[in-house]
Amino acid sequence: MNTDIFGKGDPFDDPSWRKATKRRADRFIGCSVPWLAWVLRRVKSKEQLALALCVYRRCCVQNSDTVTVPTEELTELGIGRWAKYHLVPKLEQAGVLRVLETGRGTIKVRLHWPDPPRS
Repeated sequence: MNTDIFGKGDPFDDPSWRKATKRRADRFIGCSVPWLAWVLRRVKSKEQLALALCVYRRCCVQNSDTVTVPTEELTELGIGRWAKYHLVPKLEQAGVLRVLETGRGTIKVRLHWPDPPRS
C-alpha cells in the first residue's frame, strides 16, 4: 500500500495551481466598488449601509435584482425586524431600492444600480 498521499510530489507546487490561487476579483469588496461609492453618497447610517449590502448580496446569490428582505440575516447584524421596517423606506427615499410588495412580515424590493458613467 502506498502511504505517500502526494504521489509524485506536492500538487500545490504545480505552476498552474499557483497561477489559479493568485487570481482575485477586480475591485470587489462584497459588492462592486462603483456600486458601494454610489450607495455611500445616499445612505445616512451604518444600518442603512448594512441593509443595502445584505440586499445586494441576496441579489447576487439569487441572480435577481428583486429579492425579499430577510429578518434573520439582519438580526445577525443587530438589526431587528422593526428597524428593518424603518430602514427600508429610508433606502427607498434615498433611491437605493424600490419596495415592490409588503405583507405578513415579508418585504420584496428591487435593488437600484447607478447609471453607467457617460463618456
